[in-house]
Amino acid sequence: MRPIFQQIPGLAGRVPFQALGNLPTPVQNIDGLWVKRDDQTHPNVGGGKIRKLEFYLPRFKGPTIAYGPRGSNWLLALSYFAPHSRIHTFPQYMNESALLNARRFTPTRPHSDSLGFGMGMMLELPRLLGERWSLAPMGGSDPITCLGWVNAALELAQQIREGACPQPRALFIPLGSCGTAAGLAVGLALARLPITLFAVRITSSWIACRRRLLALALQCAWLLDLKDIALPRIEIIDGFCGEVYARPTPQAIGTRNRFRKAGVELDLTYSAKTAAAATSMNLRDSLFWLTYSPPSQKTDP
Repeated sequence: MRPIFQQIPGLAGRVPFQALGNLPTPVQNIDGLWVKRDDQTHPNVGGGKIRKLEFYLPRFKGPTIAYGPRGSNWLLALSYFAPHSRIHTFPQYMNESALLNARRFTPTRPHSDSLGFGMGMMLELPRLLGERWSLAPMGGSDPITCLGWVNAALELAQQIREGACPQPRALFIPLGSCGTAAGLAVGLALARLPITLFAVRITSSWIACRRRLLALALQCAWLLDLKDIALPRIEIIDGFCGEVYARPTPQAIGTRNRFRKAGVELDLTYSAKTAAAATSMNLRDSLFWLTYSPPSQKTDP
């Protein structure tokens, strides 16, 4: 049983859930930095998106319409576990990791520019208004999918109690659509862990922003009937994204190469930039949450 259902027994009857991932994921010390290995959530399509999918897929009986940048980790996971989804993509800078994802799935509607993407989504309105289709949230982040990351924080708390790793003072995560950070913030508060959350911005500030993060966290807390919850300290870290979303930075490439020597693969969009922040800040008792997993060549869930 997932820790969140042990912590809040009545939740299981209120929120649909489908176990997909191999949890808990291990914690490993790599060159003095503790790493939460969510690259091991699934043998074929792993990473942190599975935590969101466990609370997204069982909510809808019909097919899903989804959108995002080409090579997206979320779209790859959704296409794997919900293969009948209609997926629209818009162009982005294609680094090595994004190209690897893009080879694994073919979007229903790949668009070459923003205008074509907008028109394509407008043409999906009849399906959405007909109520047979659902629209997946951007990056998989909404108040309910955040529960997957509340569970992740409770999972880490249990591993700390069992001695798998010391209690960190700083926890580094990527900040994109904000669901990971929001869920972890609520989960750390629920577990009463005084850990500072360092959210490393990897995309535009109009998407990855404190306002959206806190709104998701508060809505997620309301779902759990948590009144006046005191969220942990949250620091949004800039300076590691680079000029364009998904474009590699020298720091990210260097960090990726160092982790490769330890047998751990990082992507150049999210995890390498987050790990670069963790290693360069060099705070005592830090933990880096690895949310990426390179996809295998298997196509069946």
